[in-house]
Amino acid sequence: LSKHGVADKVSAAKDHALVQTVSSKKELLLAALGLALVFHGAQFKNLFLCSQIVAMLLYDRVTRSASAVFADIQTAQEKLKADAPAADTSSEKKDGGKDKKKKDSAKDAAKDAAKDAAKRKE
Repeated sequence: LSKHGVADKVSAAKDHALVQTVSSKKELLLAALGLALVFHGAQFKNLFLCSQIVAMLLYDRVTRSASAVFADIQTAQEKLKADAPAADTSSEKKDGGKDKKKKDSAKDAAKDAAKDAAKRKE
């Protein structure tokens, strides 16, 4: 694991702003869950047990995985934004070349038409 830098990625994910806001609102989320459990009355025991198991076993893993995925998506978007200007300039050059060829061919056609009209007048 050390050669892949997993610990560095996990610590960076914990420091992410989104993870910090979710962690700070953990009590609010658990309170909302408790309120939902109370409203479901007859299934309270089963839902409560399920939520405790999820909180105990899966919550930390899911939040870490979700924050890692979010960080990877942001990194990919930043790389795409960094690569985008280079791609845009090359497409502009290609389009500019096509436009120039079209303009030149239009000018040649206009000259040819003018010559044909001059010959007809003579």
